[in-house]
This record gives sequence, C-alpha cells and structure tokens, in this order.
Amino acid sequence: MFSDETRFNLIHSDGRMLVWRQPRERFNEENMAPQEPFGGGSVNVWGGVMNNGKTELYRTFDTINSVTYRENNINRMDWPPKSPDMNIIEHVWSRLKLLVCSREHAPETLDQLGEAILQELIIHW
Repeated sequence: MFSDETRFNLIHSDGRMLVWRQPRERFNEENMAPQEPFGGGSVNVWGGVMNNGKTELYRTFDTINSVTYRENNINRMDWPPKSPDMNIIEHVWSRLKLLVCSREHAPETLDQLGEAILQELIIHW
C-alpha cells in the first residue's frame, strides 16, 4: 500500500503563477493578481492505494508527520533518505485536484470543498 496526505486549497493552488511581460513592466497593474491569504483556507486529506483497491479518504486537521506515524503504530517500509519520491499516490492526488478544480461550480466554503473531493473520488474511483 502507498499512502500519503495532500492539501486542497479553496482559492488557488500552491504553485507559482507565471506572467510574461516586457522589460520595466514588472509592477504594472495588468501584471498583478490578487491574492487571498493562505489560499482562502484548505482541506487536508490522507488516503492510500494498493493493487486491489483504496483506503477510505480521511480528512486531517493537522499535518501527518513521522511522529504521528510512530504514535499511531502505522506499519511502514524502510525508505532510504534522500531517495526520489516514487509513491504512486501522487498521481492520484494530481488527478483528483484537477477534477475538483474543473467542476462546473467551484466550492465556496471548506465544507463544500471537502464534499467535492469526496464526490469526485466516488465518481472516478
């Protein structure tokens, strides 16, 4: 089983926005984008995938770190430090985020965002 957590932001992704502009146009109004502090809020989820299915999707309210894994007695395999992230669930998160972002009616609250995540997961997996 491969498991991981991810964050879904209400307003926008965590990624950078690229803007093409001419020299000396850096601070022109048309090159600025309004920003919402902390992306308008976010929903953290944890889940797992395996060759014969998936786990339930759990909404987490804190980051799951190594201490949390140890305290909850979660079985894990040894993974060498500084190794590439080969966790296949990253592809699931990427696809799920794309599906949630492309919905006809974008979620406006964190509860709606959480519901949209679950609906897309049920429909597509």
